[in-house]
Amino acid sequence: IITPTQTTICSGTSTSINLSSSVSGTTFTWVVVQQSNVTGASNGSGDVISQVLTSTLTGNGFVDYLVTPTSNGCVGPAQSIRINVTPRPNVTAINNNPTFCSGGVTDIQLSSNNVPGAVFSWTVTGGNVLGAAGGTGTSINQILTVSPGTTSTVEVVYTIIAEANGCSGPPVIVRVYVNPIPDLNLASS
Repeated sequence: IITPTQTTICSGTSTSINLSSSVSGTTFTWVVVQQSNVTGASNGSGDVISQVLTSTLTGNGFVDYLVTPTSNGCVGPAQSIRINVTPRPNVTAINNNPTFCSGGVTDIQLSSNNVPGAVFSWTVTGGNVLGAAGGTGTSINQILTVSPGTTSTVEVVYTIIAEANGCSGPPVIVRVYVNPIPDLNLASS
């Protein structure tokens, strides 16, 4: 018994295919009979096929394994299993306005250079600034205002992730710096 008989995993993930038989003492061997746009698959033996598969292109890849059970010198019928491998989208972030004055607008454009149709989301950290918020979309355009009483430049950090076909890519960090607007204190003498 092969569990599951077909599955889809994200690139860089282990296959975790469990092999079992109703006949005790059964051993299993497998061979890779076909693979496309994937690395990491190899022939082997055991009761779990645990191999980290990585897609090599922007589209889906796959690996076909043929598993053969053997017990007490008797060979059972071979079964095949296909593992589909979905690539993880990368974030390309272009920060067109990395430093600006309080009340200015961020201009961070987001795209994925390896997976079309990726959806982007972000979280934000940073202190003493108003207007920064997490969200989703293909651009980050937020009006950032330094909190009253702040006298030095404030760093705002956006952590951006792309997701496509159920797979999330690695996070990308984008930093913007918001300068306070100087005030004028008049003193009479």
